[in-house]
Amino acid sequence: MYVYSHFGVGLPHNAAAQQSGTQAVPAGQEQPGDLVFFGNPAYHVGIYVGGGSMVNAPHTGAMVSYGSVAGASGSAGPDLTAAGFAGHRRHPAFRHSSLAAAPPTPSLSRKGKHLRPPAD
Repeated sequence: MYVYSHFGVGLPHNAAAQQSGTQAVPAGQEQPGDLVFFGNPAYHVGIYVGGGSMVNAPHTGAMVSYGSVAGASGSAGPDLTAAGFAGHRRHPAFRHSSLAAAPPTPSLSRKGKHLRPPAD
């Protein structure tokens, strides 16, 4: 919600409502900025950042984490593994080109908490 609001796109607070208000993305057509859902109805959502990775927070106010979509931390819900993965979805109002226009930052920030993706 926080990241999307930065780009002028509103999302409901509930993961299941976000899932129902977005469009499915076929496998292989994922783009950074797409939402990544777990469960159907969804109990958790992250933001795809490319290369099979996503960012997510296990709960409101928690530190944002960076990791694999297929092996995300299980602390955010009952199953954030490939078994719980419900697919990528895209909000119709979100423009992926706006990510390219965003100013570069050395870290991701949410409510004063910073995260750097792991070094390759």
